[in-house]
Amino acid sequence: MKKDLRKQIMKTRNNLSINELNEKSIKVFQTLKNEKSYLDKSNILSFMSFGSEINMDYVNKDLIARNGYVLLPKVNETKDALEIYKVTSYDDFVLSDYKILEPDPAKCQRIPYKDIELILSPGVVFDRKGYRIGYGGGFYDRLITETSSECVVIGVGFDLQLVDTVPKEDHDRQLDALITETGKIIF
Repeated sequence: MKKDLRKQIMKTRNNLSINELNEKSIKVFQTLKNEKSYLDKSNILSFMSFGSEINMDYVNKDLIARNGYVLLPKVNETKDALEIYKVTSYDDFVLSDYKILEPDPAKCQRIPYKDIELILSPGVVFDRKGYRIGYGGGFYDRLITETSSECVVIGVGFDLQLVDTVPKEDHDRQLDALITETGKIIF
């Protein structure tokens, strides 16, 4: 069921034009930048967009301008986990095997999970109960469960990614909120 749902939503999302994707992304950013947890926290984990995902450049550049840095993940395939780095410039990236820009460990400081105060979580599918489905690697599921219980987790995506319910497992942690182009849902 997860695989079919993921495939269906990705197909719909992939049909967005560049203009639609950017317009929706700007609306998400406009809501997010007024969010208390976004304004009050400094160790904010974001992500670099991939394919038809929400364009996080608006958020990432805002965080660098405001805080002097943004936290971004890098896949460590050996450990099957995400490593988190403090990025201070868009010059500090390398292209991963997944064709995603990731922090260059030679230029960026590694940060432990316990220091993350807010996670802006990607997802392929989100539900109205606060659960998500990612790409199937489990990277964010493991990250979210290993951070402090005080860490706020906000999903970011588009309305077309929202469904009534997704299959969940015992280890899945509910999001605190979801922000789409039409607003915020608190869980």
